[in-house]
Amino acid sequence: MEELTKQDKRIQILRAAARVFSRHGFYKAKVEEIAKQAGIGKGTVYEYFPSKKELFQEMIKKSLEQYTDLAEKETKSIEGCAEKLAKIIDIHTHFVTAHKDLAKILLNDPGGVGESLKRWMMTTRVRMIEIIEDIVSSGIKQGVFREVDPTMTAQMFLGAIGSVVGKLLFFEETINHKDLKEKLMDLILNGISA
Repeated sequence: MEELTKQDKRIQILRAAARVFSRHGFYKAKVEEIAKQAGIGKGTVYEYFPSKKELFQEMIKKSLEQYTDLAEKETKSIEGCAEKLAKIIDIHTHFVTAHKDLAKILLNDPGGVGESLKRWMMTTRVRMIEIIEDIVSSGIKQGVFREVDPTMTAQMFLGAIGSVVGKLLFFEETINHKDLKEKLMDLILNGISA
């Protein structure tokens, strides 16, 4: 059997950590269980991550990087501005659904977050706002959207998605992705005017 590279082992540990932290939260998660899930010894985990907190923070960073990278990549491959916004709703909804236990930890049990990770998470949010802002600006230039403040629109758009998906997350409601996307897009594109 081929030996795993250092990068493969690191990824294996991060995936195991996501499962364990999702089940138990930051404080109750044990490095021993993470090691067992990864199929390695506890000491090997500490070779890659000096502490449980650093492991937790790196796991969050990797997850959010995947989210923003996917949003950037997927929206670049789509032509229409409205379709790009709809794709961001899809990506956000699917990401939160797939990582709902981690999202709950960040909101309810943020013990492992720390100030540096909070700042990093804000940078990630800014990156998402910039992606959306570029879509809105492009739509304005193309005459698809009316003249609006692209930054404020991007902030509102991301906030609306987060609020709606967050409510569903905490009340354990099943998410009808298509219905959610259609309703949000209607409100974004048409507002509430009669």
